[in-house]
Amino acid sequence: MSQEKVDKYKAAKKTRKEDVAREKKQKKLRRLLFSVIGAALVCALILGIVFSIIGKNRDEEARQKEAYQASAYIVPDIAGIQTEDAPTSTEAE
Repeated sequence: MSQEKVDKYKAAKKTRKEDVAREKKQKKLRRLLFSVIGAALVCALILGIVFSIIGKNRDEEARQKEAYQASAYIVPDIAGIQTEDAPTSTEAE
């Protein structure tokens, strides 16, 4: 039984350098993979926020265009400057 343990130890010692190198490689690969995934999630979050803001601005502009009425901005003739010949906004309607 003792000889079996010694043989296993010798076999493990022979492949130890390759095992350590493989573990380092896997660790670097995992770190790279998680970094890429993390960066992709951050980019997706930022893009979602930006597109949300852009969408709200477009909706607001559309509402403002719908609400715009030229007649709403006509100043009434408070000073009596308009002539009686010219139709006023209330007479034209």
